[in-house]
Amino acid sequence: MKNYLVRSLHKITSPEWFKDRSDEGDIYSKYMEMHELTLKSLKKFVGGDWELVFYNEETDNIRDTFRKNFFEIYDLWRSEPCNILYCGIDVQAIAPVDFFGQFKEFRMFNYTDPKEFQDCPHFFNADIRYYPHEMSQEVWDFGLEMANNWDMEEWNTEQVILNKMMWHRSEEHTSELQSH
Repeated sequence: MKNYLVRSLHKITSPEWFKDRSDEGDIYSKYMEMHELTLKSLKKFVGGDWELVFYNEETDNIRDTFRKNFFEIYDLWRSEPCNILYCGIDVQAIAPVDFFGQFKEFRMFNYTDPKEFQDCPHFFNADIRYYPHEMSQEVWDFGLEMANNWDMEEWNTEQVILNKMMWHRSEEHTSELQSH
């Protein structure tokens, strides 16, 4: 079984991210340095045999980046039986941790602020997420339906979709348990 640790860093051509960041200088180079530093910690502490997949492209804005990431990860997951751990550029490991083979459902691991958002009573940050090979295509289909109507005005769209995917499966599982 292939295990992939996926990260992405896209060079944003527009100064507009969540706000205008043109006064911050060469943000891409700063983020690349962060990637190199934090990757060392992941190599040291993330257990199992895994291969790095690093999406490094140029996109117009951060919303395009998030949208590309969503579809690239889906395409990788579909390409062969594999487990995928996505870790954002600023994620570092400080102690040994195992993800691969530990979960059978899509997972995210930490709350964000706000802890509730839209209709998600438990809103998780998308910087650490795990896509097991056993993950249901139905969960992906649920996310893909939303992704095909991507809100290009809202920077948080990917995180919203991922939360809804995670909780959709949990609601489905809870309903199955209650019916027995």
